[in-house]
Amino acid sequence: MNKITEAFHLMDTMKKRYLQLEYLSKENQLGHSRCINNIQSIDEFAAFIKEDIEYMENYIPEAIIEFLDDGDYEIYTHTNYGNKFWNEIELPYEVQRYFDIFQNLMGGGLKDMSKYELQFYDLYPNSLYFDDLESLEKLIKAEDLAPFTAYENDNGISNELYSA
Repeated sequence: MNKITEAFHLMDTMKKRYLQLEYLSKENQLGHSRCINNIQSIDEFAAFIKEDIEYMENYIPEAIIEFLDDGDYEIYTHTNYGNKFWNEIELPYEVQRYFDIFQNLMGGGLKDMSKYELQFYDLYPNSLYFDDLESLEKLIKAEDLAPFTAYENDNGISNELYSA
């Protein structure tokens, strides 16, 4: 698996683990807060996030992880988020920190200055931004980032180009 695809999927897994810990009322037991601001590459990024997921999984029994991963996401989101769909739940703070670094490493651009947007279903409300369609499509073709929606921004109005 390509490191960008791996990093993307690891952020999704980290979001699930935080929500699962929250469901088990164990999210406050996490005692790590290491500096991730100096991550310089996607390889380093993937290694850091993988270590954090493994750390989190120490607080969730393996049988519970398997049950929650194989079951409907509502099992662990309904208690704290009601009828919100998985994609409507914002990233927990730690996962958002990782996404911000991912966005910087990917050269994700700025929303107000970019013509194209790649919005990620499971990493709501986050996107990568691109100045040209070719750059966006090059990333989509090279990586497994689905589910996503690609938009063209026209003077503050977002028009969906396609989704996968």
